[in-house]
Amino acid sequence: MQSCQSKEGLELLSLLSDTHIQSLLLAHDSIAEGEMELESQPVEGKTFTQWGGETVKIVRIEKAQDVPLGATVRNEMDSVVISRIVRGGAAERSGLLSEGDEILEINGIEIRGKDVNQVFDILADMHGLLTFVLIPSAQTKPPPPKETVIHVKAHFDYDPSDDPYVPCRELGLSFQKGDILHVISQADPNWWQAYRDGDEDNQPLAGLVPGKTFQQQREAMKQTIEEDKESEKPGKLWCAKKRKRKKLLYSHRNDVNSSLVTSHVVPTQPRLYLLRNRDQK
Repeated sequence: MQSCQSKEGLELLSLLSDTHIQSLLLAHDSIAEGEMELESQPVEGKTFTQWGGETVKIVRIEKAQDVPLGATVRNEMDSVVISRIVRGGAAERSGLLSEGDEILEINGIEIRGKDVNQVFDILADMHGLLTFVLIPSAQTKPPPPKETVIHVKAHFDYDPSDDPYVPCRELGLSFQKGDILHVISQADPNWWQAYRDGDEDNQPLAGLVPGKTFQQQREAMKQTIEEDKESEKPGKLWCAKKRKRKKLLYSHRNDVNSSLVTSHVVPTQPRLYLLRNRDQK
């Protein structure tokens, strides 16, 4: 255009040479160059940007094939929110995901509006570098206090594949009566995070086991249902009822001779408690 002699060419050259236009073009090119670098050279980390008028963070985490990410989610209306970070998983090691973050996209797949089972199926088929688009949690949580590991002996068998209330069956830890569990987190009173004795070296990801109070409530509800069924049998005498012994669920294992005796806690609204929202991986 500098060699152009026409009136229109000279006018266009004058407009494009204006300081304000030059600044606008420079800002546009800088932003475009930054976005191109993010897409062409993905690395594990976190960045913040604008997404549909909202401030979002873009998180990239490496996930191994056939290994759970180490996080569970829950539904809040149409939103999918991270509800738990499990010790030893990729999510916990990266430090990039937080409880309360809302997931908008995973590798370009829209997540808002999907239920937790659909999210689980999507994540199960993914591995490698995963890109999450998240709305950060509005709650600023202080650093969690250092928790003391407690050692308990199980007095019942547990199989997460038969438990409809476990937040994520793949993260559930199965055990048998007599097993020693190393409980590393009781932040969620309903679902503790634990390792089975001897599995720490072979299994870096902690497992979910039912908390003592939660399991007591389920046992109490199960006993109440069984007693109701017994009372409905024809010819049942109501003059006396045999009291059942209180069931010991976990015993403390600080030393061989110490034990913690637990008692049943009957829930005030057991049916509402058992029908709580279930979250998935």
